[in-house]
Amino acid sequence: MSLVLTQNVSSDSAGDVVRIQPNHISFSSIHAFQDIYGQSTKASKDVFYSVGSKPASLLSEMSAATNNTTNDSDSKRHSFLRRVLNPSFAPASLRAFEPSMKQHFNRLIHGYSKRQVKMMASSK
Repeated sequence: MSLVLTQNVSSDSAGDVVRIQPNHISFSSIHAFQDIYGQSTKASKDVFYSVGSKPASLLSEMSAATNNTTNDSDSKRHSFLRRVLNPSFAPASLRAFEPSMKQHFNRLIHGYSKRQVKMMASSK
């Protein structure tokens, strides 16, 4: 039985919060997800999310591979990154980017098709 399956079985029989190990608790409700990962959460990220050294300035974070909006435990830096990135994910920005995405997806699919034809031809 896998750990994931064990967690599901435990959650079904024991409720929304299950202690799996001394330092590991599994939460299985949507409310817990909002409390932990929601925009105005009071929860802070564990050291698990700290990867590498922190950049010297907020502006350098835009190019830092170690820090991003999903793994940054500094709430001020996280807020800064969200403010900078949010306009890119506005509906109008996404609609404007759609033709470019379609072009890239079509190239990807065409590449897969060519590769498949090549593989089929070589297997004969």
